[in-house]
Amino acid sequence: MTRTALVLGVANKRSIAWACIESLLEKDFKIVFTYQSDRFAKTAENLISSKSSTASLVAVSCNVEHEIPELFDQRLTKILGESAKIDAVIHSVAYAPPDAMKDGTLLGTSRESFLKAHDISSYSFLELARYATPWMRHGASLTTLSYLGAVRAIPNYNVMGPAKASLESLVRGLAIELPDFRVNAISSGPLNTLAARGINRFSDIRSEVEERSPLRKLVTPEDVAKTIRFVATEADGITGQTIYVDGGYSVVAGPPFLNEMQG
Repeated sequence: MTRTALVLGVANKRSIAWACIESLLEKDFKIVFTYQSDRFAKTAENLISSKSSTASLVAVSCNVEHEIPELFDQRLTKILGESAKIDAVIHSVAYAPPDAMKDGTLLGTSRESFLKAHDISSYSFLELARYATPWMRHGASLTTLSYLGAVRAIPNYNVMGPAKASLESLVRGLAIELPDFRVNAISSGPLNTLAARGINRFSDIRSEVEERSPLRKLVTPEDVAKTIRFVATEADGITGQTIYVDGGYSVVAGPPFLNEMQG
């Protein structure tokens, strides 16, 4: 039986969402993925064309602020049919306005920017769960992407910290309310994605992680995607969790590693 996945949030070839798609294709999934607006349509077409077999890939526009109901009520019905079932749903969507990120501070965040960041980065996952679960096969998975800034103070992460904290709280709450499905978050290390460009001194964050993580390296989108694939397709006993894929950086405290510690 061919399994089906829905992946939200492809922006370009460096997107975690695209890495997830490539990983799921290795397991012969049929995949429907979304991009944010018509501005990304050509990119989506090119990504599909880059694969040797395009029969298993379909792209559709979905602005998560107001198009999730239409995605399920109209677009997926046309693509998959009314009786189709989905085995894995992956939510890789996050955004905060520039005035609250690169050009701002947490203290200076406006109400409008605070609400927008939470609407796109957190509430969209809740709405996705509401509309996706009637389509999902028993035991299917709903997985989202988070970051350490949900539980730690990360300089320049600003309003995205509270937004990711909200997202992780939703994962725990939805896991209780949805016993027929598995709901989890994957908290990745800092990746050079389109969203990361909005964070001041992001290269310093990456350097810090590379220097101080127990594995002494940065994770890749492929590392994260493999974990998402495992959680989405094999981890039948895991739900309500935030799983870190960050080279172990999230467990570290104290001064930087000393050379003599490596001897």
